[in-house]
Amino acid sequence: MPPRIFPAMGFLIIGLCVPPLAEACTVFAGIQGGRVLFGNNEDWLDCNARVQFLPAENGKHGVVYVGFRIGGPQGGMNDQGLCFDFAEVPTQELPPPNGKPVFVGNLLHKILRECGTVAEALAVHEQYHWPLLARCQALLCDRTGAAVILSARPPIHREGVSLIIPNPRLDPMGLGEGTPAFERFRLADERLELPEAGSPDGVAKILAAVHQETLPTQYSCVYDPAAREMRLYHFHDFTAARSFKLEEELTKGERTFAMNELFPKSIASTVYAERHAELLAAQTDERARAASVKVAEMLMALSDRDGDSKLREEELYEFVCFDPRDRSELLERFDSDGDRHMTLSELAEALRAWLPVSKLVE
Repeated sequence: MPPRIFPAMGFLIIGLCVPPLAEACTVFAGIQGGRVLFGNNEDWLDCNARVQFLPAENGKHGVVYVGFRIGGPQGGMNDQGLCFDFAEVPTQELPPPNGKPVFVGNLLHKILRECGTVAEALAVHEQYHWPLLARCQALLCDRTGAAVILSARPPIHREGVSLIIPNPRLDPMGLGEGTPAFERFRLADERLELPEAGSPDGVAKILAAVHQETLPTQYSCVYDPAAREMRLYHFHDFTAARSFKLEEELTKGERTFAMNELFPKSIASTVYAERHAELLAAQTDERARAASVKVAEMLMALSDRDGDSKLREEELYEFVCFDPRDRSELLERFDSDGDRHMTLSELAEALRAWLPVSKLVE
């Protein structure tokens, strides 16, 4: 599941998480000296992070997405410089739909493929009732410096000023002074006022200052919306970066990478990956099975557009597996009847093998 931040989103398995996960992540849009930069730390348990490039097609914008093997895109930027990322927050009560259609799926995937500005994104958002916002916030920013927080509350729209999520000053959400989320917010908020916030190196320093190690920062992104460039860091190592020019990358076709393949191996990330594998292998008891069912029920509710209680391959993209190789493996290993659909029980079995569900559900 990662605010004027996002001290990141705790990732999109939200609403089921134990309290430490509910304070994960940092996200922010920073404006200094007329330059717009967008940064996030993705604090999460799963070390299987992914990067995906989708070229423009059929009138849809090209995008780069980042996320995990399970959970779908957690953030990204399109070829117009529109960026987004999520931050997990304590569950909030949504207003009633008031006649708006309920959106099943990841609305921000639709927005990045169809919109070029925050104003256009808001126009799409206003058309739908999106239940996911009961469990998270999303921060969007465009190349002009316009930014908006989408949440269970009315959108918070700003022009030309820094904005962070989660943001205890704009929306307290129980994240009061002294909580880790508040302290990360406070530190990021202070440093976004400094000249360093006007450079990618400076934004990386802010992300380094608010990264986590207990619930580790698996990756960090610095986006330059005007230049359509992304700088990527892996497992809170801010000494090694990979930079991508979106215009160039999108000419190479659709591609998805395992993030750890893009960086030199480190002792810290290797040890964590080994411990993560041991944790997954140990999920054999009834508690883990029950937890996997609970998480599978949530993902099914978020993804099942036709209401048939199973997920077609295309329905797996937005919240289950956005890497085509992961989807293929998922279906090969866990689709027991070979119909290219995932039932609730099949999805639960996959989650127990691939996600530390025993750590997610109280």
